Amino acid sequence: MQRLDFSLAFCGFGPASSGLLFSLVKNGEIADVADHGIMVVERSRLLGCGKLSEYRIPSNTLADVILECVCDNLLPEGMARLRQQSPTVAQLEAMKGLAPDLDLVSDCLSDAAEMLVCDLSQHHRIAVQREHLVETLIVRDDGTFDIEVRKPSGSPTTARVASVVLNLGGVQKAETIGSLGSLFQCDLPDTMPIMASDSILQQSDAGLVARFAPLIGKKRTIVVAGSSHSAFSVVERLARVADRLGLSRIIIAHRTPPRFYYRDLMEAEARGDVVDAVEDVCPLSGRVNRLGGLRFRTAEVARAVFGTNRLDAYPVEIETRHVIAGCSETSLAEDMPDVGAIVTCFGYRPLLPIIRDQTGEILQLAEDRHGLTTDDFGRPMRQNGRVIRGLFSFGLGSGMRIGSEVGGEPSYKRRLDGIWLYHNHVGSKVTAGLIEDLRHFDLAERQELELCAS
Repeated sequence: MQRLDFSLAFCGFGPASSGLLFSLVKNGEIADVADHGIMVVERSRLLGCGKLSEYRIPSNTLADVILECVCDNLLPEGMARLRQQSPTVAQLEAMKGLAPDLDLVSDCLSDAAEMLVCDLSQHHRIAVQREHLVETLIVRDDGTFDIEVRKPSGSPTTARVASVVLNLGGVQKAETIGSLGSLFQCDLPDTMPIMASDSILQQSDAGLVARFAPLIGKKRTIVVAGSSHSAFSVVERLARVADRLGLSRIIIAHRTPPRFYYRDLMEAEARGDVVDAVEDVCPLSGRVNRLGGLRFRTAEVARAVFGTNRLDAYPVEIETRHVIAGCSETSLAEDMPDVGAIVTCFGYRPLLPIIRDQTGEILQLAEDRHGLTTDDFGRPMRQNGRVIRGLFSFGLGSGMRIGSEVGGEPSYKRRLDGIWLYHNHVGSKVTAGLIEDLRHFDLAERQELELCAS
């Protein structure tokens, strides 16, 4: 084996990857993964926050939970400086019991990640490459990886590493006229504007008006497709500018009714919500719809919309339509002449670099409709089902499913995603897999050295 440049490379260092680093430190495993050093490759200037600062919506995580993650007593003593030096921590302290806006969460995660990396750099070799792009990942036959990175200047560089954490963010799958027409059971004009929720949630109010005003014209309806946190966030953002747009109606076209988060079954019953005591309850925590349920502001929006067809005092009617592909009774055909645009809120796919094997052939990772297929430790698989040891992906659009150690309600079929999970259950599982693979690699390296010596 050729000499390694690093034991571990973080390709992308947003909330998922930084959450794993925090987990490694809390579990006392950081020294085991930093033997040959750690490389951090991040496309932005800031560490730890990814694109969170770009969203203009509330978080679905309480301020208390964010503070619990970044101010844990198991972190280095130097992290106590975070409370003293980061104004975002003081702001979150004042918001306990509330869900802060994502830009504030972003600032806090970034402050914490920067400080942790700085502290760890005093004891371990950590190379941070900001504003660098991961272009190609080569999976070598000897179990190592070559990472091809593009510098800000445009010049390339390559590093050989033993393990890779690949969390470059997610991208929403572009829906087609045909797929939406099939869902809505009607023909859509080829000129119908279709946009993903991600771009809408990053716009200011003025930006939304500028974007939608030319599309509305004499039409007075926008269709929002989905029933997720993103969907109801989009509804609220559009309702806020409805009078400036001349928008009179929003149609929420949902394939499944919204689910709501509750502390336990008693709270769900008190709300009059009918839930499945087995399928909708996390066996570890007793929480109802722990992973897939709407909470805080988006739950308020959903309840208002489904209860009154209105939201606060905004002058726009909000209709809910349960659409089922192949069912003519759910057709939106009569509504389409008045629809100026469709906003889709159907989840994310992982953003991946080019992945090749050692011969240069493109290596396709296994995926299903919810994202990358991984094992219980977050290791992606080849399309033949073979796990790629040393490679981990568990951020937006990829990652693990629910399990006995991680928890979650059985009815939740998507990937595990969330700041608390990255710092705790998901982080611990990935840490276990990472340590196992690095030890496996060290054993193989020793055996090769012994063979060469003999």
